[in-house]
Amino acid sequence: MIYFLLFFDCNLFKKDNWGQNSKKMKNVKKKQEKLKFWISKFGWSQNEFARSFYVANNETDVETEIKSFEEKFKKHLSRTTTKEEIIDKYLDFIYSSDEFKKIGFIKPQNQSHHEFTFDFSQKMKKISKKIHDNI
Repeated sequence: MIYFLLFFDCNLFKKDNWGQNSKKMKNVKKKQEKLKFWISKFGWSQNEFARSFYVANNETDVETEIKSFEEKFKKHLSRTTTKEEIIDKYLDFIYSSDEFKKIGFIKPQNQSHHEFTFDFSQKMKKISKKIHDNI
């Protein structure tokens, strides 16, 4: 008989870690959807956005490297394991774009004030969501 030993970090299975990972994945998914929304809002394809982002952030414009980044970008948009910071960089690029400024939008910011009651904050959140959905 052959026995296999499986070593794992027991901390991974704690309820808190699963909850945190789930929350992070939800945040990433929301930001990915927001990014897709803005890309389509401007009539860009994902490849056009990736190309613009790459050229703006790199000194080289070698076609093979751009194509490679386009594929990498598509993976960033589809995987919930993508780091939130990466999606944030893409969103910041959109928020600073001329197209974004031309149509009169400003970068959304979450302002949480401790002086506001929970009910007030929830109502404001609903209003913001309705405005966003109507854009």
